[in-house]
Amino acid sequence: MKFINMPQLSKAIEYLFYLFIFLLPWQTRWIWHWQTLNDGTSQYLSFSLHLTEIILLLILVLTIIYKLKNPPQKSVLFNPVLRSFYLLLILLIISLSLSLILAQDFQLAFYYLVKFLSGFALVILITNFKLSFKKNSWALVLSGFIQAILSIIQFITQQIWASKWLGMASQLPGEGGVSVVESASMRWLRSYGSLPHPNILGGFLALCFIFLIILIFKSKTKKAQSLLWLMIPVYTAGLVFSFSKSALIAFFLALIIFLLVVFKIKEQRIKHGYGFLLIAIFITSLLLTLIYPDPFMTRFTGQTRLEVQSIDQRLGSFQEAGEIVRANWLQGVGLGNYTLALHQLNPTQEVWAYQPVHNVYFLILAETGILGLLVFIALIILIIRTIWQYRSLLLTDWWFLATSLMLLLFFLIMLVDHYFWTLYFGIILFWLSLGLWLKCLALFETQFSNHNS
Repeated sequence: MKFINMPQLSKAIEYLFYLFIFLLPWQTRWIWHWQTLNDGTSQYLSFSLHLTEIILLLILVLTIIYKLKNPPQKSVLFNPVLRSFYLLLILLIISLSLSLILAQDFQLAFYYLVKFLSGFALVILITNFKLSFKKNSWALVLSGFIQAILSIIQFITQQIWASKWLGMASQLPGEGGVSVVESASMRWLRSYGSLPHPNILGGFLALCFIFLIILIFKSKTKKAQSLLWLMIPVYTAGLVFSFSKSALIAFFLALIIFLLVVFKIKEQRIKHGYGFLLIAIFITSLLLTLIYPDPFMTRFTGQTRLEVQSIDQRLGSFQEAGEIVRANWLQGVGLGNYTLALHQLNPTQEVWAYQPVHNVYFLILAETGILGLLVFIALIILIIRTIWQYRSLLLTDWWFLATSLMLLLFFLIMLVDHYFWTLYFGIILFWLSLGLWLKCLALFETQFSNHNS
């Protein structure tokens, strides 16, 4: 241990973290247990180990070694501003752990608990280790840029190739179970990127788009500025080709909040830049709509067979969720066990019909009972109250603005989707965003305390 170079170890941890963020969308994994329902395999019941989980574990181990050799004089854990957040996060983990007691499948519940514990460890790492928001943003933006390029290629070619090493499954518009937009003339494949579903791609690109906008305003070199501006139409096309209504609506609301903030900023360069940004997004979206009118009209009018069927299925899933909640509202069915509870309710359906309800809040209530939901809602209320309390910081700290928008965007998407609770990528993405936001608060409080002292 005495031969370890601490500055080099610190740098290694930092850049491993950026690598972790950059590789996060790639679903390279070892599936070590498939579980079946009615002779079909379910991704929500199967156990796998992602490549990025191994990287995260390595980061955490190296961080523990570093902290043991360089104990901090004052941990952020004792920051009074963050103390209430940590308390709620610990209560959330406790409520998730309690749900294991009555879970139908204890191993499945424990598997999901480990994923959430990884997210909690990620928050502790981010808030207690020196990381660069600029480099972190570049890692996210470059990662999202690759996903946007993939999205464009997939939509133009109307196919997704399989790659075991990249964690991508083959998707063709004529196959059953593939996410498509069905117009009167043909079935249009929605882009997946390297992610499990187009809605997840849309949510990720919306998140990365926020950091892209921030980097445009903060970058000072012409080379970086030019590169970032060239990414705007690519990001717009990648996001649009996901055809994710939830991601597009959430991103549109984020743009409106950005606009309100920019109006209050006196610097004309930023106001003009944001105006050009909105024009670039609008022109790109308009051109894509003119080139591909069929899928856009079909998707956003919602009158065709598949669109109506999708709405009916979602309404039906809420009715099923209501039955499960009424029977298990106090203790829940167990973390990760919702799909099994759904199978017990309707045991004769095809495996693809056993999907989590598309609402994280309903899902938390169903799986962890009333305690888990109350803790999670308390966390959201505390986050929103803190954003309002520090609203003046939104005008001066771009990173606080970006991370606040991220969380607000996620809370909206959680109303109509479930992947922030049911899939490893979504779970980690939410906890990553929460950790970055808490890091902003911790840094502001530290600077404020040092200034006053």
